[in-house]
Amino acid sequence: MLKIGDTVRVPPVSGIAYNVQPNDNLDTIASKYKIDKLDILAQNQLDAAAELKIGQQLVLPGAQKPEPPKPVIIEKKPDPKATKLLTKTTASGKKVALAAAPKVKLPS
Repeated sequence: MLKIGDTVRVPPVSGIAYNVQPNDNLDTIASKYKIDKLDILAQNQLDAAAELKIGQQLVLPGAQKPEPPKPVIIEKKPDPKATKLLTKTTASGKKVALAAAPKVKLPS
């Protein structure tokens, strides 16, 4: 809730508000959001020697939220040596596939 005397930071039309995370620094933030770190310093009235604090809110001028990484789809092909097709011969003599089951070595 806002009270009289609170400071409200409104980001520029093209930019975002960002909360500093553990291990963040100006270089990593600027790189992630593809903006110049000098613009971050100027917009937030920071000097180059300023240390960022976890939870500190910064305005990132010109930044856009990065797209989430695209999922990697790995297709796993069945190993023909690992499965055996179970079949049944019908009364008319046709072989019908029942299911694939793992090959199991039975003790002799």
